[in-house]
Amino acid sequence: MNTILGEKIGNIAVFNVDGTIAPTHSCTEFLLRTYGPVKYGSALFRAAKKHGFKMKSRDRIKLDLLSNIIKGEHADRFYKMAEKYSHLLQKKIDHRAAAKMHWHKKMGHQVILVSASLQAILSPLAKRLALDGVFSVELEEKGPILTGEVKNNVNMTGTEKVNAIFRFLGTKRIDRDNVNIWVYGDSWGDLKMLKMADHPYFVNLKRDPWIRDFREMRKNQ
Repeated sequence: MNTILGEKIGNIAVFNVDGTIAPTHSCTEFLLRTYGPVKYGSALFRAAKKHGFKMKSRDRIKLDLLSNIIKGEHADRFYKMAEKYSHLLQKKIDHRAAAKMHWHKKMGHQVILVSASLQAILSPLAKRLALDGVFSVELEEKGPILTGEVKNNVNMTGTEKVNAIFRFLGTKRIDRDNVNIWVYGDSWGDLKMLKMADHPYFVNLKRDPWIRDFREMRKNQ
């Protein structure tokens, strides 16, 4: 992609999911609905205990929680359940966030999801919404069985979200200097991609206005 008179001619809108476009924690809700509170609670306790119940280990706790629940699960069954849940998640999308995504698409911008939720949930959702990409937590398989591990052994937060945006740029052969990046996020896990964006917006679905210019927020701190 080339620049015209030094101006950026491309636009990519990046949306986090949980708390940004929908008022829910989709991975947790899906696991609870699918496997029940007893199995979920037991898996969470074992994962948290392994890491000394330390908040700084929350990413590792999440990955171990996933492993405790899904290891040995048949992949086809799991993906079917995840796709079924994705319809429920779609119904929970905040109308303001839906309108914002629609606006970006109408303007010809590419729209992607970058989230710590599961790819198994978000991929079918993004397909129905006609989005341009999804970067989230992908599960490892061995034959027809889920191993309980996630690809690259990382949670999609912080630096990983920034890396995902650059991977998307790479697949589209877009130079960072030639594109405007819009980012919508709501938590600490989104801070690094908010800081690298040209148009960063912090979201609070419980407030009105629901989005605030992240740069202005930082100036006022």
